[in-house]
Amino acid sequence: MAGSGFIRVTGKPNIEYFKRAASQIFSNLALSYFDGSGYLIPADATSGDHLGVVMKTVTAADADYATAVSIPVDVVGENDIFEISCSATALATLVALVGTYIDLSDSVTANPSASAKDALLLVGVISTTRLLVKIASRVNTLRTATT
Repeated sequence: MAGSGFIRVTGKPNIEYFKRAASQIFSNLALSYFDGSGYLIPADATSGDHLGVVMKTVTAADADYATAVSIPVDVVGENDIFEISCSATALATLVALVGTYIDLSDSVTANPSASAKDALLLVGVISTTRLLVKIASRVNTLRTATT
């Protein structure tokens, strides 16, 4: 089941459509949140109040790239678990981190070496490069502030 991005493992998908920011590239299965103008943008190492996982790739070559159009998002819930990639980390280190909060590297990768934003709750380890996580900083949880 390895891949790039947030792959749903548990929970029922909750697909809703939200306007993305114009001229914004998205990877399929990227975590997203709202910018200050209310448009969807990809998550990053400093984002918080995440909405969900984008279910569509958006590239600069798309005909509607420069337009704020609605795209499908799998809105995450409190108990949803996702599989995600991370940089290669010793297995013993990852196992010791289960039950703690970790950060994002970008919209499709976890960073188990950081916990400044606590965006993800590590709930399991698949391998030295694949984790099971819950999205801890979700919209309306007020867990993580965007900087």
